[in-house]
Amino acid sequence: DRYDESTRILIGQSEDGSGGEARVLREKIEAYARNVQAECEKMNINSPEMPFDFSDRFNEDLGWQSWEMYTFYDTPLAAVAAILSKLKNDVRSLEYNAVNGFFARIDGDDIPIDTVLAKVIPRSNFVVLGEQYEADIFLGAYSTTSQPQVYLGESEESLSVEDGMGKYSIRPTSEGEHSFQGRVTVLDKQGNPRDYEFASSYIVSKPLAVVSPTKMNVLYIGPDNPLAISVPGIADDQVSVRITGGNSIHKVAKGEFVAKLKNGTTREVEVVVSANLNDASREMGRMKFRVKSLPEPSFRFGKIKTAGQMTTIDIANTCGKAQYADDFLFDLPLSLVEYRIVAIKDGMRADRMNRGRCLEEENKSFLRALRPGTEFWIEDIKIKDINGRTWEGNPVKVKVKRS
Repeated sequence: DRYDESTRILIGQSEDGSGGEARVLREKIEAYARNVQAECEKMNINSPEMPFDFSDRFNEDLGWQSWEMYTFYDTPLAAVAAILSKLKNDVRSLEYNAVNGFFARIDGDDIPIDTVLAKVIPRSNFVVLGEQYEADIFLGAYSTTSQPQVYLGESEESLSVEDGMGKYSIRPTSEGEHSFQGRVTVLDKQGNPRDYEFASSYIVSKPLAVVSPTKMNVLYIGPDNPLAISVPGIADDQVSVRITGGNSIHKVAKGEFVAKLKNGTTREVEVVVSANLNDASREMGRMKFRVKSLPEPSFRFGKIKTAGQMTTIDIANTCGKAQYADDFLFDLPLSLVEYRIVAIKDGMRADRMNRGRCLEEENKSFLRALRPGTEFWIEDIKIKDINGRTWEGNPVKVKVKRS
């Protein structure tokens, strides 16, 4: 048997066994036992005898030890398996005894039931993106031979009841929070009425358009600006959208739109949402957006953004790259049109133009001939964005190092 593996897992590196899985197991069993005792107290029944003893043990050779160390330290794997199996059986025994106690508590005065069904009660049927959907899922029970009576407020007239559930509906006439309360009356097995009170509330609001920029709180001139637009409670095909300033917006999928801003657009535009209600168009809301031009791109040669060192072999195999700042959320293409390579060779300035991202063959040969320690610069960099605007990139200095 392997002693070291079970000891490593169950005891860990601690001297008292508190750093291993044995301590975790013990704490979970103790927590479970406390929960069983608490539930028994709520039901006013005697708690079953706890079959666990996690107290310290006395070892004739080592003195007092924690339960973890005494039970699992240097214990053969076969013995560990037997101990864990016993703990598992003890937990099942505790559960069995507790459940029997719960059933014994049920008496003849309880409510008769003959049908159970699963129910889901959400905290809300409307969830904003980024929030959690929460619901209570449980088994409900009722009697098909004795339907409950459901009363609202002080009314003595019961609501309609179907499958053990009262049916309540109302058409609100004002905004704000509305609450209601009442009671459910059922007969127990002796025919005596039992009342159970309830209360709930709901919020009424006017129809509200929802416009959510999927990139950020601005719209850029040039690229496709994605927008998620919807009106709660209104079918998607009944929603229409327009944008101010002579710009365009069109639908690309259910609830998804793309806004395209033209050159010369003012610093602010509005997205206006309307809905077709009863064969008439009604404005549901509008939202203002700031307008920005595309940011200035930057240039790097390989991994060098401003200055660095490279061997002639790496230089010849490296390409330039135009890019936006890392925090710019749009993935837009940039064209690196050309750049100038300048070096001091034999005391004389030598420069060459390079077209495109990667080095042209003659420029590779030019740079391969540079001695270690020589510096060259990349400047007069021309970058073109998707709007056709040409930017001048930042210069980069490279020092040739030995291979």
